[in-house]
Amino acid sequence: MDIPEKNVNQWTLLLSRRFSGFFWTQFFTAFNDNVYKNALIIYVSFYSLEKLYFNPNMMINLGAGLFILPFFLFSASSGQLSDKYEKSGLIRKIKLGEICIMSLACLGFLIESLALLYLVLFLTGAQSTFNTSCHC
Repeated sequence: MDIPEKNVNQWTLLLSRRFSGFFWTQFFTAFNDNVYKNALIIYVSFYSLEKLYFNPNMMINLGAGLFILPFFLFSASSGQLSDKYEKSGLIRKIKLGEICIMSLACLGFLIESLALLYLVLFLTGAQSTFNTSCHC
């Protein structure tokens, strides 16, 4: 349902066919990232009580740093890729990458591998970096 240009506002724009896919993709990616980060924080808090010799606060801050690091490392490259290739195809590939990354997260929780979970957190940050650049 395309909205005539003179009646466009922020709410009707969400219903437009050309924008809604981009919006919902961005929304669910951010939602997925936050759910995973919070699950990891809870897991580290309880895991560290039994099996780690590190301070849980240090491990949680390490996770926050690992999530933010790809934004510094890959933001320029992701911007160049989004300018070079068609955005809809690139978004599909990034979303497929997100499915693979979250499958690794499930594996990490199943085998209780904290190293794998932190690697997945870094990959989630990298995927968010590329996803964000495609929507700009």
